[in-house]
Amino acid sequence: MGATTESELSINITRTGVVTFWGGNFTPLTSALELDGYVLDGNPFSPQPTDNPQGLTQVGGETIWRTPLVALNAGVLVSREFYVPSSGRGFVRVLDKFYNITGQAITVDPRLTSKNQYWGPGQIQMTSSGDAELDSRDTWVTQMKNSNNPEEPSRTRILNVFADAAGRQTLRSDEIYSDAYLRWTIGYHIQVPANEHRVVMNFMTMENLDDPAQDSAAVLQSLGENALYGISAEDRSRIVNFTLCADADRDLLCDSAETVAGTLSNNPDSDADSFNDEMEVRLGTDPNDPASVPSFSIYTLTDGEEGSKLLRQTGFTGTLTEVQSFNDQFSALDFDDYGALWLSTMQSNEFALAPFNVTTLSLGDKLWPPASGELLGTSGAYGTRYYMHLTDRELEEGADAVPALVIGANMDGSNYTPWAIAADTRCGNAMTFSNTQTLLINGCALQRPDDNGSGWSPIAALDFAADFAEQPRILAMDALQVSDNLLVLVEDTFNGTKRRSLGLLDSKTGKIKRLGAMPVDAKGISVKFNDFQNVVKWPIEIVPA
Repeated sequence: MGATTESELSINITRTGVVTFWGGNFTPLTSALELDGYVLDGNPFSPQPTDNPQGLTQVGGETIWRTPLVALNAGVLVSREFYVPSSGRGFVRVLDKFYNITGQAITVDPRLTSKNQYWGPGQIQMTSSGDAELDSRDTWVTQMKNSNNPEEPSRTRILNVFADAAGRQTLRSDEIYSDAYLRWTIGYHIQVPANEHRVVMNFMTMENLDDPAQDSAAVLQSLGENALYGISAEDRSRIVNFTLCADADRDLLCDSAETVAGTLSNNPDSDADSFNDEMEVRLGTDPNDPASVPSFSIYTLTDGEEGSKLLRQTGFTGTLTEVQSFNDQFSALDFDDYGALWLSTMQSNEFALAPFNVTTLSLGDKLWPPASGELLGTSGAYGTRYYMHLTDRELEEGADAVPALVIGANMDGSNYTPWAIAADTRCGNAMTFSNTQTLLINGCALQRPDDNGSGWSPIAALDFAADFAEQPRILAMDALQVSDNLLVLVEDTFNGTKRRSLGLLDSKTGKIKRLGAMPVDAKGISVKFNDFQNVVKWPIEIVPA
């Protein structure tokens, strides 16, 4: 499984739970947080027979994956759970869950090992206690390549947060080791009661020292931001190496903090504005006022005198104002990870993509990927541009051509077609990228790719609110990366006349509420948050002489 965060930190997790990750052209670790004794039968990297699948299982469409249960011994089973945030700070969180299947308490001594990529000059190591020696007094460790050129020091470092101050009592002093060169090991000593389970939690990330935010150790150790996202109440109460506060509604805001903020401890979104309480407190908006939301802009396209116009509004209800006019008839748009707005056009059966800088109002050079048919939308992340067209296509060899959604991709000048599926246009068609995966509107349902990537699975059936009129159809959508919602452009027929509206689609339930009117010729939609960008520009790696 591979995932890339909004901060451009790419993480790969094998089906046996071995982690590697990198930013830009970096591959600092050959493996991270490898659990001793966790071995699946046979070669862990060979394909499994179809009648005996073993590997990572995604949890409910979230960026959370679990490995199979494995017996460490006759009395203890273990499973590993991995979480990779799709937006904001980039890291991987690992929960090792130890299940005691006997009738008496059992002591478990798990050990996690991380191995550096070979580097001749070795590593510079720092620990939470302020020195270079890793021991049971510490709660985190960092390592950074030791440059052989003092004038060009390394600018990236690995960070492993493995306990908080109280959780140090679970550390096993004789199993904590680092040679600051090839590897480091964190050992624990925990007791699992009869017929119970206990959880050990670890965080791993990589920081760019040129980035202004150098607080990952403090944030993760204090379990801030989204560090605890998606952990079940059952597992929260059984984590042994960190102290977790009570959080009844699991909105990542402690019940005590909810009392201070005046929010509801049994409702993750007290003011029902589609942004959860923790996020509003963190970003400085009022979690009790539905009119107070994180600052963001919505962009769309309309017809111009000769080509098209780019329009922008602030928030869900702001007034649309013109940003720029173009000679080209652009009809789809999407922001990439670096803030460039990609505009797309399909004219005379030629498809083109062009980056537009919304600050300097400059249009970049066009790309010309091969495509045909009606352009329905574009989306992208991590250097790849996806684009979807409606065209007649033969989906099976020798079969008749049928209306199909053809999703193409452009990456580093290479073009390929990851998906081509039968089109069901009853409720419209649209695509976007969210939570490290492509989302699709087809067959009146929100869909995501199957785990094997060969097909599509429904997430939720579309349920339009009563204030939409006849024959509502989604024409475009974009992810609100800081929530579980998708912004959609909807066309319906009101009193015999076509109209277009802004809507909010709940990605878990499929419910769509109408937010307000849009121009009748609006085409495409894209969202840019003003206070929630966390894109790291990775420096060039220093290569030893």
